[in-house]
Amino acid sequence: MTKAHRGGQVDLAIRPSRRAIGRQGGGVHLLVRAEPPAPPRRRERRPVALALVIDRSGSMGQPASATEQPGASSGPGPAFLRRPAPQSPGDTGRADKLAFVRAATLRLIDLMHDGDAVALVTFDDQAAVAKPLTVLDDRSRRALTATVNRLVPGGSTFLEGGLQAGLEQFGVETLASYGCKLVLLSDGQANVGERRPAVLSEVAAGAARRGVTTSTLGVGLEYNIALMTAIAEAGNGDFTHIGSLDRLDEILREEFTTAAEVTARDVEIHVELPERVASGTNLNGYRQESTERGFTVRLGDLVRPKEFLFEITTPVPLPGDELVIGVRASYRDIEGEARESAGSLVLRVCDAEQAARQPADEDVLAKLLVQLPARAEMDVALAYEAGDVSRARTLLQASWQAMADVRQHYGAVVEARTEMGAWEARLDDLRAAAQYGPPSAGQVKTMFAASYEQSRSRGPRSM
Repeated sequence: MTKAHRGGQVDLAIRPSRRAIGRQGGGVHLLVRAEPPAPPRRRERRPVALALVIDRSGSMGQPASATEQPGASSGPGPAFLRRPAPQSPGDTGRADKLAFVRAATLRLIDLMHDGDAVALVTFDDQAAVAKPLTVLDDRSRRALTATVNRLVPGGSTFLEGGLQAGLEQFGVETLASYGCKLVLLSDGQANVGERRPAVLSEVAAGAARRGVTTSTLGVGLEYNIALMTAIAEAGNGDFTHIGSLDRLDEILREEFTTAAEVTARDVEIHVELPERVASGTNLNGYRQESTERGFTVRLGDLVRPKEFLFEITTPVPLPGDELVIGVRASYRDIEGEARESAGSLVLRVCDAEQAARQPADEDVLAKLLVQLPARAEMDVALAYEAGDVSRARTLLQASWQAMADVRQHYGAVVEARTEMGAWEARLDDLRAAAQYGPPSAGQVKTMFAASYEQSRSRGPRSM
C-alpha cells in the first residue's frame, strides 16, 4: 500500500486483499480510501448558504405516528423483514409530519451563525419561495421564524419545481462567498412535473458542478428510493432515510455541520490500470465512468473519509513480474481551487497458485464481506420498490454466487470469519422473507437504509 498526503490535501490510499495476483486467471480486491484535510478552526470557517426545500403536500399533514417505525413488527418471518404491526394514525395524538419539520427547521436556524444564510422553498402542486436567501441576524431570524410557522399542508408533489426553485437561490456572488448546500425533504412520490431519476439527477449534477451540494431526506414509507438517492449522489451530497421524525433535528444539524466543515468538494478518484487487466464496478455503488486507462469514481464532497472496493482480474496472461495501479484524486478545496493528490500500488505477478498462498489482508476482507451483502440488499430493495419480483430473485441468487466465488478465491481465510456467517444469515433471511410475498414499503425502506449507511462509510444510525 502506498498513499500520498501533503498538508491540506486529500489523504489517498489503496490497499489490496493480497499483494500478488495470478499471471492469468487471477483476481484481487482493492480498497481505496480518501480522507479529507482537517477542517479549519470554527471562527475561520466559510459561511454557509443553506436552501431548505420542504415538501408540504397533503401527505405531510398526516399524523407523524402513521410513519412506520423499525422494530414495530409482528408475525412470522425473519426479524428484520417481519410485517409491521398495524397502527392507527389517530390513537396517539401526535402532531402531523409538517409540524415536526417546522420545529426542526426553527431549531436549525437557531443553531446557525450570524452571517450564514437560509432560503426556504416549499412545494406541493406548485413550488414557492417562501423566503429567499437571507443572511442571518436577529431581525432576519424573526422573519424566518414567522415564515416557517405559517407553513401548512397543501396538494400534490411537484418535486422538480421545488428542486429547481431551491437551486435558483444560489447566484454567482453567493457561490463565491459561501459554502452552498440544498437539503430536499419529501415524504411522497413526485407526481407533478418531471419525475424520472435520470433527469432530476442531472439537474443536481449540474448544480454540483457550479458548487452547490444537494442532499435528500426521505421521510416515512412512500417516497421513491431510486429518485432520492440518485439526486443526492449526483448532487455530491447524502441521502438519509428518516424512519422517525423524532430524529429530524439531528439529521438537519448534521447536514449543516457537513456544509460548514467540508474541506474537499466534488472529489473524483481516477483509477489507472495497465493493459490486459480487467476491473469491475465499485461495490459501494458510487457513480463510476470508464476512462481510456481505467475508470473514475465520483465520491462527492468529503467531510469524513470515504472508501470503495473493486476487483481486478487477469483474463489474459500478463507480462513482467509487477503490476502497477495508480490512483489520483481531483477535487476543489474550500476556496474553490482545483487540487490533486495521488498514490500507487505495486502487486507481484506470479503463478496463480503462488498468488493464492500470499497472506490476505484481514481488514480488506472484513470490509469486503460486509459490503457484498449490503450491495445485494440495496439492489434487491430497489427491485422490490420497482415491483420487479423476478429481478429481486435474480439478484438474490447472484449474491449467493458471489459468496461462492469469495469462498473459492480466499478459501479457509474467509470461511472462519464471522462476517461470512453474517452474510449467509442475511441471504437466508431474504430468501425466507420472500416466502411471505413481496416485502412492504416499510421493510424495503428499512433494509435499503441500513445497507446504504454501511455502503457509504457512515456510522450506524437508529432509523
